[in-house]
Amino acid sequence: MLINSPDVMQDRSQAMSDASRRKERDVAQRDVDRLRSSIQTLTRSVNPLGKILDFLQEDVDAMQKELLVWRNESHENAIALHREQRYYCSLMSLKPCLILFKPSDITLVLINKFLNVELS
Repeated sequence: MLINSPDVMQDRSQAMSDASRRKERDVAQRDVDRLRSSIQTLTRSVNPLGKILDFLQEDVDAMQKELLVWRNESHENAIALHREQRYYCSLMSLKPCLILFKPSDITLVLINKFLNVELS
């Protein structure tokens, strides 16, 4: 029997081919396993991030509503302040004024007016 006969060569070639296919299959299986593991790790990491983003959106919505409330209150207080300033201006027999005074300015004007009346 000859070692280099075509049948023996074909058997060797087929055995090498089977071995290389098994090796490629093993390599592919390891790659798939690594990929599966990476995807699972990514999914575990992203899930809490998604929840945080949901809570963040809820917080932003709540802050926007609160900002609207504060803006409305500020506007109402500005109107009330303007009304009070006009009232104090009319008490002091001044022409109605539209200048915005600080409360300390109004107090000083009233004290001055009171002192001028008392001293006269």
